[in-house]
Amino acid sequence: MKKIYSLISALALSVSAFAQAPVPTSYDFENGGTYPTGWTLNPLGTGTQYYNSTSSTCGNSLYSLKLDTDFENLLISLSSQPGNVTYNLRANTGSTTPFSGNFQVQESVDGSTWIAIKTYTNGMIDVSSCQSQTATPTNPNSRYIRFYLLDKVTGNVCLDDINIATPNVAVGIKVKQGTSQISNGGFILPISSAVSSNTLLPLTIENIGSSLTL
Repeated sequence: MKKIYSLISALALSVSAFAQAPVPTSYDFENGGTYPTGWTLNPLGTGTQYYNSTSSTCGNSLYSLKLDTDFENLLISLSSQPGNVTYNLRANTGSTTPFSGNFQVQESVDGSTWIAIKTYTNGMIDVSSCQSQTATPTNPNSRYIRFYLLDKVTGNVCLDDINIATPNVAVGIKVKQGTSQISNGGFILPISSAVSSNTLLPLTIENIGSSLTL
């Protein structure tokens, strides 16, 4: 019986590891921590994880994510290539203490090797107002975006209203599964099907080039 439980746990972890968010994807922390598929807070702490008052949140929602510990990060696993990443950002809210440290927006192809696409260091995050920011991924093969508090010296980071847009892919055709675009080298969204049964998988192919004939 113990072995069966271990196998079930391993399978559950495996399914969780491969959960991916479609592109585009967004989240505003409005429900205070029930994340969409593919979104994970690491580590999921037991203290105050969110700002939840009108004087301390950033953006238009009731809740904002509070990053206040070294190596704390929000990881987003994606099913296809990400476009521009937009978000609202503010330093230690409710205080005049400026942010000092290193906060990064990163991209990764495999979830192991990370490249910073936006870096904030001492004094670069406004303590008095909410800033609308954009970070642009540079590798079309990236399938992970991470908001990473690498080092906190003083102040916290308040993060809100994250949106990952569809990339501007210079190709002549576009393939979609429902409303989700599948970029070159991407994967379809997970589907459920009984073993040995036929499952219809509708895909839409669109001509987005000026000289391509389908």
